[in-house]
Amino acid sequence: MITNGTIVALCDWARVFPKERCDKKCPCGADAGVAIRELCPETCDSCETRMPSASPSNTVTLQPSTAPSICDDDDECHMVGESHTHDLIELCHYAGKKLSRCNKNFMDGLIKDYCRHTCYVCRDMPETPKTICKDDDEKCRAVPMGNELVHLCKGFVLANLTRCDELVEDWVVPEEIPAGDPQYLKDICRESCGVCTPPTTSPITTAPTSSSPTTSPTTTAPTMSPTVCKDDDEKCRAIPQGDTFMLLCEEFVFSDLTRCNEPVKRWVYSGDIPDGNPEKLKDICRKTCDVCTGVGQASYSEDGEDASSSGSANDE
Repeated sequence: MITNGTIVALCDWARVFPKERCDKKCPCGADAGVAIRELCPETCDSCETRMPSASPSNTVTLQPSTAPSICDDDDECHMVGESHTHDLIELCHYAGKKLSRCNKNFMDGLIKDYCRHTCYVCRDMPETPKTICKDDDEKCRAVPMGNELVHLCKGFVLANLTRCDELVEDWVVPEEIPAGDPQYLKDICRESCGVCTPPTTSPITTAPTSSSPTTSPTTTAPTMSPTVCKDDDEKCRAIPQGDTFMLLCEEFVFSDLTRCNEPVKRWVYSGDIPDGNPEKLKDICRKTCDVCTGVGQASYSEDGEDASSSGSANDE
């Protein structure tokens, strides 16, 4: 299987977050529908449960098994482990959700070499007419450029139009990619990139006016109970790291837990800071930094070192 662009063994993937991942089920192959805890009993501390009939294979298949003359997807069970949702997805289903993934590297080739039918390698792709000439980046987060954050289309792309041909997934986090499966930034920033087709004429209708009360109800912003053990980074923008973006808690902080004591204002855009006036990243990433009330709490000193003495057990 592959996760974050790296080929890993299934049990190694489960070991990172065993609570969240051991109850997931294998999506394909001979073990389709079998819980990961049954395939990785030592990793998931479930050695008393029934053993699988066959051990999961860690052998890498270096060639797609489907003959290139057949318009079909490879029948090998290739899986993708998504780090931020802890889900296992069959490779071609993963590619079909966002066709730009077809051109990503996979083992000895590209994903489209293994998902020829899904990626329209051996069949014609249906054309989707685009009649509205405007940028579609309302949901997209601002992009860091220099020392400031700028809008995706009118700021980032318009400053350098060669970016029109950049892949969407390199600059837009998955949950903010607009509908229609855009592959390149020019598919989102059509007006900025000058790729609009003539718009079709549609009848103009006037919506009926109706009076509505002008008094809005007064609401009180909820405060997070300190007993809820979860990260609170849903509104926070992804952090740019090299050529990619990392989710704040589960990727950026988790990859280096000394960041738990970093100041929030250094890494989080002011408009994205959650309620409660968090001062350090551990106040947002409570689950990742293991500072939840009532659970095994690990304390981190100001220099980032783990102040607890507890060790961790690793599988052989």
